[in-house]
Amino acid sequence: MASPLLATKFHVPSPRSTLVGRTRLAERIANSSDAKLTLISAPAGFGKTTLLATWLANAQADGSLVTWLSLDQRDNDRAVFWSYVVAALQRAMPALGDATNAALAASPSDAEAIVGGLTTDLE
Repeated sequence: MASPLLATKFHVPSPRSTLVGRTRLAERIANSSDAKLTLISAPAGFGKTTLLATWLANAQADGSLVTWLSLDQRDNDRAVFWSYVVAALQRAMPALGDATNAALAASPSDAEAIVGGLTTDLE
């Protein structure tokens, strides 16, 4: 990938001290750690980012490895997207990424090789 990664995409929003607590939702997310995927869907302004920021802050305080990545339309390119994913994961696990970065360098549009590299790295 030619352009540098934007550091602001990795910034976890800080929970506001004046937020309305969503205890039930926060507990459901915390208790879903064995789930393969958790989807949070709601209209704009309903507190998705606040809920996730609170959950991540609590998880980090409990010793869990956490990371954040904000995406937009410019990240639709596979090489850009996977470069950001690897960089986000490296913030939690700095040693991760050698196989994925090698796959990205060799063939930035080969999604199968990139995901294979990431799988190797995560093992």
